[in-house]
Amino acid sequence: MLLAAIVAAALVWWRAGDDDGGSAAAQPSAPPQGAPAAVETPSSERLDRPDSVQPGDRRYLPELFDPARYEGVARLEILLDAPADFRGPWTLSLAPSKVITGGSRARARSLELPVGTTRTVLDDVALGGYEIRALAEGMECVTQYIQLAKPDELDVVLHLKLVPAGNLSGRVVDPDGTPVGGLPLIARRRQPALEREAVTDAQGYYVFERLPDGDYVLAVGYRDAALIERELSFAAPGFTMPDLETPRIAALHVRVTDAQNQPVEGAKVSLLGLLSGAREARTDANGLARLEHCVGGNASVYVEAEGHQTDSQQIHFQPGLVTEHQVRVRAL
Repeated sequence: MLLAAIVAAALVWWRAGDDDGGSAAAQPSAPPQGAPAAVETPSSERLDRPDSVQPGDRRYLPELFDPARYEGVARLEILLDAPADFRGPWTLSLAPSKVITGGSRARARSLELPVGTTRTVLDDVALGGYEIRALAEGMECVTQYIQLAKPDELDVVLHLKLVPAGNLSGRVVDPDGTPVGGLPLIARRRQPALEREAVTDAQGYYVFERLPDGDYVLAVGYRDAALIERELSFAAPGFTMPDLETPRIAALHVRVTDAQNQPVEGAKVSLLGLLSGAREARTDANGLARLEHCVGGNASVYVEAEGHQTDSQQIHFQPGLVTEHQVRVRAL
């Protein structure tokens, strides 16, 4: 009996569903009020319509790379805007662009211009993509990116503006926060000619004046033996770096005496082996040579004194503890 009842109920349900389904298929219900309109799914079928692409249609990407667009030359007029007190010569630089279409067609040029020149005209600039800027000592110029190509205008006027380069400043301190004076710094670039050097004052402050814009490695310490290095991107008008903290450093003193324990003046003392780099100094009237900004460690000391001879001496230096070492020389 139970099985028969279940079968009968299922049959009634199936017939009701068949009637509703047929009605729904014939008359789809309207979307709820306020619902977004249905969007037709785009077809994935590729439609080739060559007739829709006309010569000169700038929307057709392959035409941007048509070699014919870069056949010929352009006329380029450069107008320089510089500060009233700018009195130096300057260089006009045209470089093939790595980001503008046609850069491979461009031809690099560099034109030296004398003092007072604010306008120059180039009548034979090869078509292509360029990065154009003015170069002058202590000045900066925003690079102009330009594409010279047909059917665009090939008689172009370009304004370049020179502004004073910026300053990079900051302070160097030791682990106790004490300023470190007299310590050299080098702002390194890939091209050595663009490097700049500075030295901290008695309060540990330094400044690189009129530093050219670009990416630098700021090295604190002597050349090829930096105590700290920081990478930075610099742009005018410049900025102040956070304090740069060195390892613990101190001056190492070497006192040079003769066989009678008398000071030897004017002897050259060389120190090798410390991570802070090689040092060299001359002894004063008291036979004392002061070797600045040394980190701790084992080192070799060499002394050269007229009329005397000596062997190298191995020492251990620990800043803040033993700062003076004695070296005795023998008469020849």
